[in-house]
Amino acid sequence: MAQKVYSKSEAIAAINKLYQLGVINSPDYWKQHLEDTPFVKDLLVKAAAVISCDGERTATVLDGVNALVTAGVVTSPHYWGAKVGVVGDLIKALGGAVAASAIKAKSPSAEEKLRQKVCDIINGWVGSKRGDTKHKAILKIYNNHKPLARGYAVQINDAHCATTTSAAFIKAGIAEYTGTECGVEKFVEVAKGKGIWVENDAYFPRIGDAIVYDWQDGSNFATTDNVGVSDHIGIVTEVNQAARTFVVTEGNINGGQVGKRNMAVNARYIRGYICPNYALIATKLK
Repeated sequence: MAQKVYSKSEAIAAINKLYQLGVINSPDYWKQHLEDTPFVKDLLVKAAAVISCDGERTATVLDGVNALVTAGVVTSPHYWGAKVGVVGDLIKALGGAVAASAIKAKSPSAEEKLRQKVCDIINGWVGSKRGDTKHKAILKIYNNHKPLARGYAVQINDAHCATTTSAAFIKAGIAEYTGTECGVEKFVEVAKGKGIWVENDAYFPRIGDAIVYDWQDGSNFATTDNVGVSDHIGIVTEVNQAARTFVVTEGNINGGQVGKRNMAVNARYIRGYICPNYALIATKLK
């Protein structure tokens, strides 16, 4: 297949973008000298396609070329590595910007950070046993939150799956948007009222979502919707898209501990999901 040759108009559009990003500071020069160096139009267009921010210029032309090769912009490193003068400076500027853009692309969004924060909180309680220091800390977080759901302070011997989920939301600072409850079925009602309840057998949860179970689900769970009374709840803390599986961290399992459970999409006992709008919450929390 013949290599695409980019036009002058495409190169000028790339120059304008790079100038707006601060990668180059002499757009008129490059518009006037596009034909001076073979393949410079291709270089500018392909670099502009992957650059989203400015970055520090690389120390050497070779460093810039290596960054451009890694990004798939350059396929002839020996050709560009021999450049000096203004073209060499261009290589260093583009290489630095490409490297910075790659780092930026890998950085998690505010939404992703917030989802992970909730997961980190509840995972920090894994191994807790009824009555131990971590369990008491969970109850303290929940009981000290105002307004206290239905005015009830959870006690040591109470089932605490919903309390643990609520405490994670409270500690993450998002309880205003998720609601809190110590009862699972009541939590579902709260979620429905907030418009964050998802009842869809095909739904693949994201980390930070809460999964609700009903232990009386029928054997025909794969083809029917479970609409029974909710019994248990936890927070999705890991996902495997390829395997269509996920891990849930839950309070009040194995005799009152905080632990983990492996689940699959549309598995038995799934009642539904509480799915806070993390993108909106992250925006509001700034």
